Amino acid sequence: MGGTILSSESRGRKQGTGGTNRKTRRRLGVSLDMTPLVDIAFLLLTFFMISTTMVTPQVMEMAIPPDEEVEVSEKVLSILIRNDSRIFYQFDEAEILAIDAKDLRNVASNLNLRFGNDIITVVKSSRGVHYGTVIAVLDELNLAELEIRSQLQSGNSKRQRKFALLPISSDEELEIAGK
Repeated sequence: MGGTILSSESRGRKQGTGGTNRKTRRRLGVSLDMTPLVDIAFLLLTFFMISTTMVTPQVMEMAIPPDEEVEVSEKVLSILIRNDSRIFYQFDEAEILAIDAKDLRNVASNLNLRFGNDIITVVKSSRGVHYGTVIAVLDELNLAELEIRSQLQSGNSKRQRKFALLPISSDEELEIAGK
């Protein structure tokens, strides 16, 4: 019988533990079910996508008059925009002059303050003009309108804005072509 006899003390004990009475335990693997977490994430994503408001495009409203000939008895400030985005202005029947977009505000406000509500502003553009140039001109005219209203408010005058947006005529196109 050639075996080792163990004492009752050494049976069931882990060797190398310093003589404590601990038995070895097997570790079980832990697994988490991620399905509910994914479901919640998609529900939240769907909720926020449906409940948010998307950016609405900014629209500039304009009323364009019908194609009719109208007799004008008031003073007219014509702003002409050429294909190459150069800007010109003409007051009544005076000479057509070149102007920078940022100087247009001063010219429009000075003329409107000098003549009151008797000025009609007409923006005329060629067919190939970039929209950005037309918008820049309209922005400057809107800023000039703010200055005009602030000046007229102190004098208790009621402001009535007269404005038109038209295509440029062939005669005007030829006149500003050489400038």
